[in-house]
Amino acid sequence: MYKYKFSVIIPIYNVEDYLREAIDSVINQTIGFKDNIQLILINDGSTDKSEEICMEYKQKYPENVIYEKQQNAGVSCARNTGIKYIEGEFVNFLDGDDKWNLDVFEKVWDFIEETKVNIVACRRRYFEAREDYTKLDYVFEVSKVIDIEQDYQYIHLHGASTFLKSNLVQIHKFDSNLKYGEDIKYITEIILEEKRFGVLRNAEYYYRKRNDKSSLMQNFISDIKWYNQTLNNYHQKVAELSIKKYGKIIAYVQYLLMYDIKGRINKQIPDFLDEDSKKEYKEKTLEILRKIDDYIICEQKNYYSSDKIFALSLKYGRDISKELEYKDGKLYFNNLSIMSLKNNKSILKIGNFIIEKNILKIDGEIMVPITKERYEIFAENTDNIFYLQIFDKNDKTALEQNIDKVLTQEDSYFSIGRETKFEYSFFTKIKLNKINNLKFIFDFMNENREFLSFDIANIKYDKKRYKVKIKDNSVFIEKYNFYKFLLKRL
Repeated sequence: MYKYKFSVIIPIYNVEDYLREAIDSVINQTIGFKDNIQLILINDGSTDKSEEICMEYKQKYPENVIYEKQQNAGVSCARNTGIKYIEGEFVNFLDGDDKWNLDVFEKVWDFIEETKVNIVACRRRYFEAREDYTKLDYVFEVSKVIDIEQDYQYIHLHGASTFLKSNLVQIHKFDSNLKYGEDIKYITEIILEEKRFGVLRNAEYYYRKRNDKSSLMQNFISDIKWYNQTLNNYHQKVAELSIKKYGKIIAYVQYLLMYDIKGRINKQIPDFLDEDSKKEYKEKTLEILRKIDDYIICEQKNYYSSDKIFALSLKYGRDISKELEYKDGKLYFNNLSIMSLKNNKSILKIGNFIIEKNILKIDGEIMVPITKERYEIFAENTDNIFYLQIFDKNDKTALEQNIDKVLTQEDSYFSIGRETKFEYSFFTKIKLNKINNLKFIFDFMNENREFLSFDIANIKYDKKRYKVKIKDNSVFIEKYNFYKFLLKRL
């Protein structure tokens, strides 16, 4: 028998400014704190006033609050210490600078009784420096139970927003040698055993993005341990766990690893890593990437098409953008759809209209990383079609340039990032007095000549000399005529 429904373990290290808010979000739960919740506070060698705050709550709720202080050993060791005191049926590892919505525990308990799951993940929302949901919020479209072998895209990566059956928690330990990704590794290890977990849309965990950017996760990229240590102790270990359990790296784990790899291939390797460490980091990242099936890369929900193409190019050691096929309004690689182009507003963005002496100059960005031989851009009006000549600013595309850099290891660049947003300028001579409807169309020159829409919301132009009206995907340009303007006003 369990004494409480829930045990909440809070690892504490110098969070005096936020700790009360975190603790109060547990104590004030609508399910009732005294009868249903145990609070375990583990002070990991704080040097601020965190201990005074803990002792205050310990004295106020002596039956419910456990307090222990240890020498600084890291968040994983603090959580492992707290596990020894568990008396609740379900366990949560709340971070000391975050908080819960006040009705979460009640909703989680009702969900557990209804579904009989041993793991419940809650929706995560940022607060303080930003107020929105995480990129994985699609997982919480509806409250349901996830089967990881069928719903492999519905990954869960956050330990603090999770409730776990205590018997599962007590047979697993956090990896104290891992500074980043330790909770993902821990949660994934348990999820791989259970094969199912619940997601609860209307239960929110508030994840603090500090205004002063002082939190650990807001500074991870400048820490040497985020690089090779995390690849060895998190990525490789999770892959090995899957192989041990299932005989292969299952789709759920591949999707999880690919989600994280994106954040690595999109960042420049810092100079504080020596050359041997840079080389090791690249090799290990590519080693993991090659273990991921193509369809997993193509199905990533939070990837731009350029990210997918770059990841596939890295995996195969060549620029695969030249191998893409366009059919049925989609881009394909080896018969795998990378993106849909129909009604996609992010294909082309028009930037500036510069009109001087009946010469129209237009610049913008093409957001799809396809070599320019594959498409053309033109303007049309009711009478004629005006083709605009494309001027590429670079001898090579950004993709080709960066592929060369990465694969030959000539420098520390490891990503094209947003550089795949090709930039062009378009020039033509048009008699503006004969044109009032200028319409840009993006076309892959397929035999059906299917036209695709694009974004023209950011147009800039000389407002003193021209009147520009934007409607749908059409741009209407009209010269200002003072007498015509005056007559219309009268």
